[in-house]
Amino acid sequence: MPLFPASFVEDLKSHLDIVQIVGERVQLRKAGAASWKGLCPFHGERTPSFHVHGDRQFFHCFGCGESGDVFKFVQKLDTLTFPDAVRQLAGRAGMTVPEPEDARADAESAREREALLKVHEVAAAWFKAQLATAAGRGALRGSARTWPRRGFPTPFCSGAVSSPSTSSSSRATGSATG
Repeated sequence: MPLFPASFVEDLKSHLDIVQIVGERVQLRKAGAASWKGLCPFHGERTPSFHVHGDRQFFHCFGCGESGDVFKFVQKLDTLTFPDAVRQLAGRAGMTVPEPEDARADAESAREREALLKVHEVAAAWFKAQLATAAGRGALRGSARTWPRRGFPTPFCSGAVSSPSTSSSSRATGSATG
């Protein structure tokens, strides 16, 4: 479920003028009927390559390739998340941000998600430690020989796999025990 209804985000965008918002942070000069240009706030430059299009409500820098709408500009410049940028711009436009009715359920869901992410981090660390053992290195050597035939990329552990041309005696005897 999205944090904000799409209709609210579109309505908010229609109440905002990207030229005015960008113009408060960047010195812009008219460069056409509905175009403005200035020095890019995202990278250092001497010649203006940052363009703002008021009729289509987006910006683009030909120097660094950064582009987007008014939300992206505020996010990038103020290092905000999308929800925080929406809240900031809604406050500026005098609009009330619709908060989800089930905010408590969302908070519970967020706590559950954080707990699951922590479990995954612990599991990943454990598996990484296992692959660093002698048995794990042996398993990786065997995987390096069989993964490409199965269509998988070779293991990503740098230095763990010496080469697939190692002796197959350890695989045949099953000496990869931990």
